[in-house]
Amino acid sequence: MSRFLKIRTKFNHSKQYVHRLVIRKLNQLPLMRPGRIIILFSTITATLITLGVKQTGGLEQFELLIYDRLIQMNKDDSTDDRFLTITITEDDLETYGWPISDRTLSNLFKKLQAHNPRVIGLDLYRNIPHPPGGDAVITSLQADNIIVVKSVGIDPDDNSVPAPPSVPFERVGFNDFIIDNDGIVRRSLLFVDSEVQHYSFALKIGLMYLFGNDYVIEAHPDSLVINDKEIPSLRVGSGGYQSIDNRGYQTLATYYSRSGFGPQVTLEDVLLDRVEPEQIRDRIILIGTTATSINDIFYTPYSSGQGELSGMPGVILHQQIVKQVIEILQGTRQNHWFLTWWSEILWIGFWCGLSAVITWYSQTSWKLILFSSLSLSTIFVSGIVAFNSMGWIPVFEPTTGFVLCIGLVLNSKIQHLSLRDSLTGLLNRKGFLKQLQSSLEHANQNHLKETITVIFFDLDHFKFVNESLGHQVGDRILQDIVRRIDAQLPFPSQIARVGGDEFAIFLEHHDQDDVSELIQKIRTSVETPIETENQSIVIKASLGVAFTTAHLNYTADDLLRDAHTAMYRAKSLGRDRYEVFAAGMHQEATNRLEMESELRKAIDEKTFFLHYQPIFSLQSGQLSGFEALVRWRHHKRGIISPQSFIPIAEESGLIIPLGFWIFREACRQLEQWHTNFPQLSHLTMSINLSGRQVGQSDLIEHLSKALSDVNVSNEKIRVEITETMLMSDVKAAIDLMLHLKELGLKLAIDDFGTGYSSLSYLHRFPIDYLKVDKSFIGQMEKSQEDYEIVRTIITLGHTLGMDVVAEGLETQKQRELLTEFNCGYGQGYLFSKPLDADDISDLLMNGKLFSI
Repeated sequence: MSRFLKIRTKFNHSKQYVHRLVIRKLNQLPLMRPGRIIILFSTITATLITLGVKQTGGLEQFELLIYDRLIQMNKDDSTDDRFLTITITEDDLETYGWPISDRTLSNLFKKLQAHNPRVIGLDLYRNIPHPPGGDAVITSLQADNIIVVKSVGIDPDDNSVPAPPSVPFERVGFNDFIIDNDGIVRRSLLFVDSEVQHYSFALKIGLMYLFGNDYVIEAHPDSLVINDKEIPSLRVGSGGYQSIDNRGYQTLATYYSRSGFGPQVTLEDVLLDRVEPEQIRDRIILIGTTATSINDIFYTPYSSGQGELSGMPGVILHQQIVKQVIEILQGTRQNHWFLTWWSEILWIGFWCGLSAVITWYSQTSWKLILFSSLSLSTIFVSGIVAFNSMGWIPVFEPTTGFVLCIGLVLNSKIQHLSLRDSLTGLLNRKGFLKQLQSSLEHANQNHLKETITVIFFDLDHFKFVNESLGHQVGDRILQDIVRRIDAQLPFPSQIARVGGDEFAIFLEHHDQDDVSELIQKIRTSVETPIETENQSIVIKASLGVAFTTAHLNYTADDLLRDAHTAMYRAKSLGRDRYEVFAAGMHQEATNRLEMESELRKAIDEKTFFLHYQPIFSLQSGQLSGFEALVRWRHHKRGIISPQSFIPIAEESGLIIPLGFWIFREACRQLEQWHTNFPQLSHLTMSINLSGRQVGQSDLIEHLSKALSDVNVSNEKIRVEITETMLMSDVKAAIDLMLHLKELGLKLAIDDFGTGYSSLSYLHRFPIDYLKVDKSFIGQMEKSQEDYEIVRTIITLGHTLGMDVVAEGLETQKQRELLTEFNCGYGQGYLFSKPLDADDISDLLMNGKLFSI
């Protein structure tokens, strides 16, 4: 049994391995990026849902409403003199009664036949006699040019109102109106092919007008062919229809006008000879009632959306269909056309796909609204253009799919973006923790002993890249670094961007040697120079590593926190290295977090103060100025040195408000000493600028404001910038220094010799002072190398027209050597330790600091 469990465990693990491998490989394909997968999935889903709803008839009514609006927009008020419509009005009914008597009807036929009409269509049911005059009307109906109507349903044998018995079958047409479920006539039934061929009233009239009895009609499964003119039959799915009864040969009724298009006269006009013979001769004569009391009124697309529905008399409706038949058979009008089933799928799918693309790639709401509005307008314009070309393409269906797809993509986009970083496309912190937690739970459930590793790394000083070169360049560099690292990752692994320039990787089933090798690859990838428009950028990284330990249950948050803690340990040890998480680091991280919190409070409560270290001329021994050094008076720990809190202030950004406070306070103090000791108005004040301050766009504005608030000569202020900060972006550094010089400030390179200044750049810097780092001064008595370095730096400074300041003087021998090298200035414990303002003031008052 235990063997079976082991096999099953291995199988499950292998299955998960293959699944992740497939997903990763798919994501690496250009066409299978997450966004493209979402677009493809949403397009297919929206298309299938739309087609499914269409199949049930759920969209039919909306398509019909749009069709009705198109009919209303396309009305034509032109006349057609081929037609004469004889209307039986309410006045005619009052004069001649109802039903119209056989005698009156026979008199009507006699008046018309006297002027040789081409066809007479009697749109009145006359299946029983209406005396007097029965024999006369029977005789009139024997004429070869008279077509009569009968009422019939879809089934040809359903003769609810038959034709007059005296009229031959070949001159009888059934009433061809088909009423849709909403009560509107949009279709006509032209022909029914059963044991006997049945013609509609309109088709019979059209055939007689054009061909008499000389025509050939063939009934094919999907079309009616008359003398080689094909009339496709309306099918299920034609246009917006889905749930129609399409028995027989049906076609869409073409509506030319709301109220008819040919001359109209009344029954009384004909009987009283008020109609000109030319209006009758060789015309199509339609006889029918327009009196509303007869109830021969039908609702048409013109009735849709009109409030109180307005109907169309049956005789006018027949007039429309007769003209449609004639023009189709003459070839002057195209019959209605529709998309095929597959064309309709592509039509809907195209708009769903376009909707998905627009929604995914629209970065703002207004762009989504704009492009969606344009697309939906195009759908409707396409429907109008097709309609004007006798086509009926679905409009509401692609609109439904378009809107549905917007919802699907937006939902997927929200979920995707909640787990993905928008810049790099990597998992974000939330997505990384979700996948890491899934791996940890899988390992715990299956009692797997393989180690899961998390690597957390941060790009050292990357903020300087953003601040000096701009965020656009910084973003491109991040993307380039991500591509390099991703190419080095083994499987299974996952990389995520969990912060601005912070990344995390988790690995499964890799031992520590493999991890060490991978870390070296990552460092090499990161440190490979990146070429920008102006220069080559080299980025370093600090990394932290955390491993799972057998028999301990980890959460994703725990493991990521451990790696993060180890990374900060690497930073505190000098950066550009990696550290493995070990016990005790948690407390160190907790202490750091606590100090950061207390730093914020200290800035608000102003518990910082300045010490000032005197700077002397080594040649004259006179007091030259001071360097301002910040201290923190902690309520529990007492005085805290800068080495303990400045790195934390730099990392957290608190150095910016702290640095501006230092600058203002040091300037204020120098002003006070100048006022109290007028004979010392030559004294200067050296103030350090942090790297974060140098990168601030409003630095010059802040310094200018501070200088304007004090009454001190700007040239007495020395701004010190480290060598490393200057070389991170030479062009930006020169630009900054020129702005500082415009304020009248003196400039100094601090800690010179510890960075990587290039002599080709140094002469371009508008620098007034070089400050030799105390690490060289402290060793110059013991080390010939340091001795030569100090001498060379001093010589270099003089050559470039700069004064040189030596830091950290502690012995008389050092002073002598520096004097021998012709070094200008010095500071250090040999002369004085940093003192607070009151102590400095006392010494100045007693004359003890004037010279050494």
